[in-house]
Amino acid sequence: MRLTLGLVVVLGLALPACSGGGTGGGCGSPPATLATVPSVAKAFPAPPGLNVIGVEHKTPVTEIIAAVDADVAQVFQGYQQALSGAGYLVHNPQHGSDLATLEFSGSSTVGTVHLAEECPGRTYVTVSITEAAGPA
Repeated sequence: MRLTLGLVVVLGLALPACSGGGTGGGCGSPPATLATVPSVAKAFPAPPGLNVIGVEHKTPVTEIIAAVDADVAQVFQGYQQALSGAGYLVHNPQHGSDLATLEFSGSSTVGTVHLAEECPGRTYVTVSITEAAGPA
């Protein structure tokens, strides 16, 4: 529930900034990217062209917020390939025309990738990474 609410809040804040202001439904300017991307976001597998716009860490969860100039289907396929190529297992992939999710596990983490189309050709990404619990 918290992760879904976080996605709604992030998208609710980001979408108006790129709505094109009623100029025919264009994306407008892309969101500002981080000047310095934290190492956790740099190290996580991602499709090409991903622009990190925020990272939040509250142990044990790290959230990476990003945007990419591609449609949801392209980004979805890119994440499946990037995660699998890096040795992660991809679980429960679900994809529609403007929303998609997939779960992953590997490298002592579990998590979810949420994708949402902001406008044709731009997809917002929220990656929630949770450190897997060690042996008790």
